[in-house]
Amino acid sequence: MQTVLTKEKSIDTFLYDQNATEWEQWKTQGATEAYFAVYGRTAADCAVFSASGNGAPHGGLMAGLVVKFKDTSASARNYRLASTLLGFGPRDIKFIKLVGGVITTGTDTGLGPQSVTGTASAVGSTYYFAFWQTKAFDSFFIAYDLPAFEAQGAAEKVNQRMI
Repeated sequence: MQTVLTKEKSIDTFLYDQNATEWEQWKTQGATEAYFAVYGRTAADCAVFSASGNGAPHGGLMAGLVVKFKDTSASARNYRLASTLLGFGPRDIKFIKLVGGVITTGTDTGLGPQSVTGTASAVGSTYYFAFWQTKAFDSFFIAYDLPAFEAQGAAEKVNQRMI
């Protein structure tokens, strides 16, 4: 997390201030560390998260954030708070609902009882979002312009690493 924040500080101080504040709040709620990764089909897709990016991937993109907490109860409590970190959070599910997408919650997601996933299409792109709590971890995953089964499979693989 510190690497992401340090990079943001030199590029976008407003975004840095927002994310640093959120991270401090998460730490007071029991977060101990976080890992953020972006995978794109091309370097240009990954660049949407950079200062030069326009926020619109063209060839496919997956981004994931996994936050470790001091224990399972802290992780579960934070999941219920529906907090935002690095832009991931409840507004992703609201977006899926606003564009008429499909939302699945609980064990039907394949990610456990404390989970929500959503899929939608909007403005020529497809979206997949997952937010779930497993053991001492809260995880966020988003995919753009990838088949839903591929995105779901990637989220399940992340989840399996925590079990």
